[in-house]
Amino acid sequence: GIGAEAAPPKTDQSSLNKEFEEMGLDPQYFEALERDFQQVLEEMLGDRSLQKFRAEYEKLHRALKTSYESEKRLVKRCRELHDLMLQNATRVKSAIALTKKDSQTISQLQKEVDKVWKMVDLAKEKEDKARQIIHDLRGEITNLNKIVEQGSGLSIGQDSTVHNLMREKDEFKKQNIEKDEKIHELEEKTNNLLSDLRSKEAEIGKKDTEISEIKKEKKVIQDRFDKHERTITINNQQN
Repeated sequence: GIGAEAAPPKTDQSSLNKEFEEMGLDPQYFEALERDFQQVLEEMLGDRSLQKFRAEYEKLHRALKTSYESEKRLVKRCRELHDLMLQNATRVKSAIALTKKDSQTISQLQKEVDKVWKMVDLAKEKEDKARQIIHDLRGEITNLNKIVEQGSGLSIGQDSTVHNLMREKDEFKKQNIEKDEKIHELEEKTNNLLSDLRSKEAEIGKKDTEISEIKKEKKVIQDRFDKHERTITINNQQN
């Protein structure tokens, strides 16, 4: 028979939103990093002995901006995907609560589930691209470290600024590692939600079968009742 429906697992919305925000590089930190880059580049301007060093810094600067923009797009896509997951979970819960479900509704739900899967694949591709950018950026930082170690034409002020910037790069690398971990955690939560979505879809099919069986039983009982009622009527007429 059909018993009371169990509510789908609740998602900690505030917790996930916080994780979305922490995934990307902090805007204030990025602005500070941008100012440091510009300061170093201006100090090296016009010094031919630092021309190669300046070129490496400009290359690193472009890679950093590309990575930052990619992170913002990735966080936006993850938030959109999470919202879509919640919407579909709500639709599944509402569908299960209904006792009369037709094949057209089930078909539409299946299309929505397939659409979600495609969006998950797209988000995964964007994550892979973001990770590649981070990997390339780390390589640039390594090359930059070698150039700094070999450089001899920097003034005391320039050298201090460069070392401060390198410490900030180390912090940026640390944030990248933490972001990778959070992306992995979010991916697991997304997969769990999709698994629950599939389970609910199967449950809808099961409920439809139960409803069909109940209708058949009801018809059998109704037929027996009608037959019994007709028999009583005939007996009364004969008496």
